[in-house]
Formats: sequence, C-alpha cells, structure tokens
Amino acid sequence: MIVLAVVGTMIGLTQPTILGFAVRAARERVILGVVLVINILWRRTHPIAAFWTIMFGAFGGLCWFFAGSPFGIEPLWPGLGVGLLTLAITSLIKKPSRFRGLAAIE
Repeated sequence: MIVLAVVGTMIGLTQPTILGFAVRAARERVILGVVLVINILWRRTHPIAAFWTIMFGAFGGLCWFFAGSPFGIEPLWPGLGVGLLTLAITSLIKKPSRFRGLAAIE
C-alpha cells in the first residue's frame, strides 16, 4: 500500500491539474465504444474476445499514458491498436457468436 501511495502521489505531482489527469484517463474508455460498434457490424466477434479487447486495449493505452505519451502520440491510438489486434486474433480463434449483428435487425 505504501508503494502504491508513493507512486500515485508522484504521478499526481507531475500532472498540471487533477482535471487534466482525469480527462486524459477518460479518453481510454473510447476503446469500449469501438468494441460495441464492431460487435454490431462484425458477426464473428465473440464475447470473450470483446472482454479481452477492452482489457488489453485499456492496459496498452494506460501504459502509454503513464509513459508520458512518447512521440507526442495520444494514448488513445496505441490502446486502440492493441485492442483491435486483440479483437481480431481472439475472435478468429473462437467460434463465431450466435449474435447476428445487423442481419438480425433487417
């Protein structure tokens, strides 16, 4: 707990404002929205793949965020890249989901 408190305090002290920190961290949730849209459009998406996409995409984006956004690239893009790669690989490994996507609506 002490180590986490020290690390959290150090991260907090390097941020110009708490609001700026919260806004940057909230951008990582965009991965969830992208996964939901892909689930509607691509029948092959599996629920387990969606879960791991959100986990790995958020983790990749947060790692990029805590690294200080190297090369001036926002954390959204590396997180989205990791997430979409995870979604493609895990969906192709699993059997297709029974959800029919847009075909069920039409």
